[in-house]
Amino acid sequence: MAKASKIPAFSGSFTAGPVKTSNTGRGFFYFNDGPLFVWLLGKIFPDPETENDNPASYIANEYKTQGKKLFLNLDGDYTVVIKENSDLLIFLDFKGAGPLIFYNKEFFANNLLAVSEKNSADNKPDLKALAFFLKYGFTPSEKSGIMNIKRLPPGCLLTIKNEKVEVENLYPEFCAAKVEAPEHESSLMDIYSSLHKGSIKRRIKDKTAISLLLSGGYDSGANLAGLREIYDGKLTAFTVSFKNNPFSELEFVEIMADHFNAELNNYVIDGSEINFLPDIVRQTGIPFQESGLMINYSVMKEVQKFNPDIVLGGDGNDQFFGTGGMEIGFKYLVSITGIALLLRLFRFLTRELNPLPCLTKSIFTSRRFLMYLKQTGGDLKPVI
Repeated sequence: MAKASKIPAFSGSFTAGPVKTSNTGRGFFYFNDGPLFVWLLGKIFPDPETENDNPASYIANEYKTQGKKLFLNLDGDYTVVIKENSDLLIFLDFKGAGPLIFYNKEFFANNLLAVSEKNSADNKPDLKALAFFLKYGFTPSEKSGIMNIKRLPPGCLLTIKNEKVEVENLYPEFCAAKVEAPEHESSLMDIYSSLHKGSIKRRIKDKTAISLLLSGGYDSGANLAGLREIYDGKLTAFTVSFKNNPFSELEFVEIMADHFNAELNNYVIDGSEINFLPDIVRQTGIPFQESGLMINYSVMKEVQKFNPDIVLGGDGNDQFFGTGGMEIGFKYLVSITGIALLLRLFRFLTRELNPLPCLTKSIFTSRRFLMYLKQTGGDLKPVI
């Protein structure tokens, strides 16, 4: 498959109209067998053994024998669209990592702007979604930010039959791998380690230009350590730092990269990245995003210059392998001890002195500060 400069555009009508595609290339697969049409946007794991390396044909064959149950065991970062006669099925992977699908009563697309053009007479902001975002930092998975336009949540199947639109959540039937719990903690750690390294091995397969994102934390650090146990070739790491930020974790990133022999590339955010916002909204089609997307977008523009075969990210690794519990525990500690009041007081007192108020907040979410609280038993006097 040839590389594409833009994400594949994908749209269609819930009536008898055809499914339309454009900018097809890397990450886009298509298969047709009589009345059955299958489109795959993204990637499934592991790569299925198929003729012409077309995973869409694998999905078509599995659908013929299993129907919608095929999705219960289909891992990856993908969106699948299946059209058979006048029936249409759209499924987003259980993690929600594939291209998002937006839709109204008559039309769907993997870009919010495309649906909003068809919805122009009813385009009004969803104020409840905006309020939810401002409070929690994200919008409910079924909302788009625009009234009368919905978003397909992860693990959900959108079906259109006889022009009737329904959404079914397949999570209750999800077939997760079952692991027998051992008696000893050390045995459980061995199982975690084996699962982690096995996952990395399946991802890199026979690739040679391997890179990864490295933040200096547990999630990406565990990927780097696990990768080096099964791969000793050339490795490129990418990280992000902030210009004139006294609380940078770059020193920890450099230590990790040096220890595991990875060539480190650092993208320095200086504030000009705000100019990327129109492109981000245009590509993702989502007006409300948590701030981490800006960082990922910036570093991936740097990654693009190196054209690696694969980029390993750390998102979710800490949750899967247990280290995310420390942050959850800290928030619980704050809620029951009254430390939250001291944090608010400290931020208020330093607001006028700090030219970048956001950095004050970052102190209390950094791993170093969490470790400091653990070592001092929650004593904030030296900080204040």
